[in-house]
Parts: sequence; structure tokens; C-alpha cells
Amino acid sequence: MRRRLPITAILAIVLTAGIFLAAPFMSAKKSPRTPDSAPRSEQRLKARHLYLLGAQKDAEGKVGEAYEYYRRAYAADPSYEEAGYSLGLLRVALTSLNPDFADPAEAGRSLDMARPLVERYPGDFLMANNYAYLASAIDSTDQAVNVYRRLLELQPSKTQVLISLSETYSGMKQPDSALNMLDRYERMEGKSTQLTARKAVMRVYNNDTTGAIREVDQLIATNPRNYDYRLLKGRIYDYIQKPDSALAEYLAAEQLDPQSGVVKMVLAQYYGQHNDSAAYDQRMYQSLLSADLELGDKLSVLATYLQKLINDKGDTQRGDKLFDVLMSQYPHDANILDLSARFSAAKKDYATAIEEVGYALDLNRQRPDLWNNLMMYQISAERPRDAMKSLPGALAAIDALEKAGGDPDELDSARESVLLLYAMGAQAEHETDSALNAIQDVMAMYTPYLNVRDSVIDLQKIRNLEYGSLMRLSDLYQMAGDALYAAKPPRLQETYKAYDNSLKINADNAMTLNNYAYFIITNDKPEPGSERFEQAKSMSKKSLDINPKPSSSYDTYAWILFKGGEFKDALTYQQAALEKALTENTVSAELYSHLGDILFMNGEVDAAVENWKKALAIEPEDALLKKKVEHRTFFYE
Repeated sequence: MRRRLPITAILAIVLTAGIFLAAPFMSAKKSPRTPDSAPRSEQRLKARHLYLLGAQKDAEGKVGEAYEYYRRAYAADPSYEEAGYSLGLLRVALTSLNPDFADPAEAGRSLDMARPLVERYPGDFLMANNYAYLASAIDSTDQAVNVYRRLLELQPSKTQVLISLSETYSGMKQPDSALNMLDRYERMEGKSTQLTARKAVMRVYNNDTTGAIREVDQLIATNPRNYDYRLLKGRIYDYIQKPDSALAEYLAAEQLDPQSGVVKMVLAQYYGQHNDSAAYDQRMYQSLLSADLELGDKLSVLATYLQKLINDKGDTQRGDKLFDVLMSQYPHDANILDLSARFSAAKKDYATAIEEVGYALDLNRQRPDLWNNLMMYQISAERPRDAMKSLPGALAAIDALEKAGGDPDELDSARESVLLLYAMGAQAEHETDSALNAIQDVMAMYTPYLNVRDSVIDLQKIRNLEYGSLMRLSDLYQMAGDALYAAKPPRLQETYKAYDNSLKINADNAMTLNNYAYFIITNDKPEPGSERFEQAKSMSKKSLDINPKPSSSYDTYAWILFKGGEFKDALTYQQAALEKALTENTVSAELYSHLGDILFMNGEVDAAVENWKKALAIEPEDALLKKKVEHRTFFYE
């Protein structure tokens, strides 16, 4: 990891927008130098051929294949500097994916491969900059500084090197040197909001808050009418926890340009952080009415505001009023309708969400994301049949984008999502085979070797799949198991076979372990202490250990303990299940019913009856619950 001050994170606080001036890392594949470094030989010709194939794959974004060609080229002729440069820098870039490359010895070897070409062409800006950037990334900061300084001497007009040097010095915890580089840049290129923000933040980190404010004041002096400079000063005050001074600067910015939507947005954010909801709403409303904010910015602001309303369980009618403002400005915009639908869904008003996203689809039927959202709302509204009927439209939209040259990965993700939503709808309709067919279609996107209905016997055919793909296949078998269990009647043996498949691929699939354990206890009803009972108990505990977040994991383990007569421990886990469910907003009749049963067995009759009543309020037709409440006692099913 790069040991440097987290300047980038702080700039997100103090800058309004934009990307700072530091030169971005450019792919090594774009190096303009490709001469041979030695007389042509059989080894050199082979290396050059492999290198060019690697460069082609690199240009196509096929990093894995590019790496292999570069590796083979370097192995064929280690003196071929172009291959060494490309291989070395690619190894450094891949350190986050391959821990072996991050080993200090291997990281040094990677730089050693790339260095000869950089040394031969020290003034090549692209090569030197790439090399120094990645050297800094793996903590070879001394090398980075040397290369940057040499490059600056050879190409003094490339002032962005000063920014890179400043960043490197920051990583070396040398703030004075870092500031010196920024001062040099400022003398050559002049002041700017971004540059002053960077210098101010560095001074804050150096415990020089007075110097930080002085930097901004010097910027303000160049143009006292620029409200953006006042906003920057306000953000610095905010960061050093002087809220009154920050507000004074924000209000000064508002006086400079009373119509600026950017200023209104910043003020809204300030009031929101300080819990002044009336002032927050006023500035938010004004920012949405402003002409200088693009629609995308307005939607981003509004989405943040709406999320806050939902999280804080606030008055959602305030959000509805803001939508009215935008709809009056952009009456035929699918993005506004989409956001409005998502807000309605967050309020659990799925009927309105379905209507609104339907209007958005009327404006643009070739947006897979809108179809995906429509199907989600239909399932949430307990209209699974409608979700199933929406699948052809969703697939048609994906196919149209595919023909138009859309991103293949994004389209695959969209196709997978709508197929699984269809499977959920089919499962709810107890059309088990239709659900399995949809899951099979998704499974085929990962491998042609597995069938959702067959037992997994030979894992060798999928051993070369990426880790994420294997985990996804395990999840797909788990989904198939759930669908089989939802059949009328449950297809138990097929359910267990699907779960077995899931665990063969990923023995730590927490959801599979949880569901498998619960269905064994619920349907097989094994005797406490039996091998099957202990298997279910072990699965449930493992699921809980792997993922202790969901309430369902606690509920399952509590229920198994209850069935085994461990009533005291069962109560502890069931109470935890209810607490988590309340936080998740996933409380069910089953949770209350289980808690009531466990409380009764712990001698807490009144509390048991209260929880049975809560369960009955959710499932008023449950005859067994009625019987328990009426007789104030526990009955076995």
C-alpha cells in the first residue's frame, strides 16, 4: 500500500467538483518507443512477436492475456527492454490482484524489469511518468523522486511533474517538500481553486491552520467577486471545525451570486449537517430551481436528500414537493420519473413506483435498468405474474443495446438480473420448472458444464473459473434449492441435492447452510441428538459464524436449539434475531411466533402470549396461532 497523507479523501470535502491537476497514470501499452535493443536474433524476433501480441491484447483491455504474452516475450529474451518495461509495469499495476507481486522482493523485481528502458529514454515523459507513478505506489518513493526530478530537468515545461512530485513527497511524509513543489507550480501556472485547496489541506495536515486560511485569502484577493473562493474558505473552516466561520463564508458566497444553485446546494448541505431542516429544505428547493445546475446534478442532489429522508424516517411529503419542482421543469424526462419511482418504492408505495417507472419506459423502452426496476417493484408488490410478463420487454431492450454495441459486461449483468427476477416471480407462482429454466440460463453464462437439475460430480471442468464466478454458481444452486422447496408440495430431495451442489462449490455459502439446516429441522424432524439433527445444528452455527448479520441466521439457530430442548440459549438467539429484524425492517409472523414458543418454554407465559398476538396480527388466518393465544399455551404442530 502507498503510505501517503490521505489528501485525496480530504479534497472531496473541500472541493466543489472536478479532478485535480495530477497527471493520471497512463497505460504502459502506449509507450511510443518500440526499437529493438540488440541485433536481431531468433530469440529477439520471437520476443518481439510475443510482445506485439501482448500490446494488442493490452489495447483490447484483455489484461490477463497481455500479461501472459509479455511474460513469454521477456522469458524468450530478457534483454528486450520493451518487453521488460511492459511486463514490469503491468506486474506493479496488478499487485492488488496478485499478492505475490506485492511482496517487496517481487515488487522490486518488477521495477528492475522496467527500469532499463526508462534509463535509456529518461526524457520520455510517458514512460518516465508511468514508471515513477507505479514506483511510488509500491513505496519505492526514492526511485520515484529521482525519476520525476530528472524528468523535470529534461522537460521543464511539463509542470504536472511538480504535482506528481508533491504527491510523492506527501506519501513520504515530507509536507514541506510537497508544499515547495506546489509553490513552484503556482509560480509557473498561476493560482487556481484546486491548487489552493491542495495547499490549504497540506497546511492543515501540518497543523498550520492559519497558513491554510492565508492560502485561501490570497486566492480571494485575486478576485474578491468569485463566490467559488468563498465556498472553498468555508469548506476549510468546516474541516477545521469552525462551523460559524464556515457559515459566514457560505452566506458571503450567496451574497456574491444569489442565483447560484451551487451555493444553495452547499448551504443546504451545511444546514443538513447541523439539523436545521427548515433552512435545509429552503436551500434545497432553491437549488433545484436554479438555472446553473445541470439536471444530472439536480438529480444527484435530490437523490441524496431523499435518501436522508428515508434513513431519518422524515416527512416524505417534503420529497414529493421537490419532485413537483423538477417535473415542472422537465415534464418528459425518464430519469426524473425513474428517481421518483425509486423514492416511491423506498416508501413501500409499490403501486405508484410501478406506474411511474411505466411512464419512464413509455419514453424510452430500450433501458434495461428501467425494466429491471419495474420487475423488482412488481415482485415487491406481490404481483409476480406481472414480473414474469415483463421479461420479454427487458430482454428485447438488452438485445437492442447489444446490437448497438453496448458494453458486453454491463449487458450480461442486466440479463442475469432480469432472469433471476423472473425466477423469483416463477417461484412465487409455484412454477418451479420455469424458475429452474431461468436459473439455468444464468448458469450457462458462467459455464456450459453444469446443469441446475443434476448433481455436481466433477468439479474439474470449472476449476479454472474465477473465484467470483464460482461463488456465483454456488449462489445459483442455492436459489434453485429455494425454488424447489417453494414448490407445492416441496420437492425435498431435489432441494437437498441443489444445496449439496451449492456446498460442493462453496462450502462456506452461509445462505445455503442456513436454509439447508432450517429445512432439515422443519421437514425431516430428526430426533435431537441424532446424526441428522447434529448435522443441521452444525450447519446453522457455521452459517451464523460466517455471516452474523442477517436475522434469519439467528432465528434458524434459535429454532434448532429450541427443538433440542436448549430453551435458555434459544431465547438469547431468538431475541437477537428479533432485534436484527427490527433494524432490517424484516420482522415476520414467524419470528414473533418462534419467540413466543421459546418464551413459553422458559416459563414466561405472558410474554409468550404477547408475541403470539403480534404474530397473529401479521398472519390473522393462522389457526395454530389463534389456538395458542386463546388457550395461552403452547401446542405442537
